[in-house]
Amino acid sequence: MAIDPSYILGVDIGSVSIHIVLLTLDGNMVHSSTAIHHGEVRECFSKLIGNLDLTRIAHVGATDATPLFIRAEQFYDDQLSLIRAAKYFHTEFNAILHIGGEKFSLSRFDETGHYIGATHNTSCAAGTGSFLDQQARRLNLFGGSEELSKKALLNTKKIPDIATRCAVLQNQI
Repeated sequence: MAIDPSYILGVDIGSVSIHIVLLTLDGNMVHSSTAIHHGEVRECFSKLIGNLDLTRIAHVGATDATPLFIRAEQFYDDQLSLIRAAKYFHTEFNAILHIGGEKFSLSRFDETGHYIGATHNTSCAAGTGSFLDQQARRLNLFGGSEELSKKALLNTKKIPDIATRCAVLQNQI
């Protein structure tokens, strides 16, 4: 007796990590998982989906950054996906700051929630998730950028100015 496929698998593979989510056909989340892939994308992805019953997956969707070896039926723009998710989970906001492993973006919205525009970093590691994780470790915040973010949200003092030029230095051999 065949089992009817009843789930949607969502996949996002970035430069540092893989995120998967398993949804029912009516959009309820039943499983999510994240792992840092350390450049071993295929192996890491196989481990993440290893405990899933793949015969129950009816559809696969992925973000545009996801490699094409993931046979998704539909690929979605990262920025549009973030905006839709923010509007689904929040009724009021005026900006979305998205920090990835090697890029970040700031999307702005007017007071009625309409998209104004976005800015993105250039090819520079400063301000990205990997860079922030590294800086958190230097500050003995071993929870990484998540712990750094929590501390930043608790700040009640004046927000410091940050230089707009690249602050990442490389060792010269």
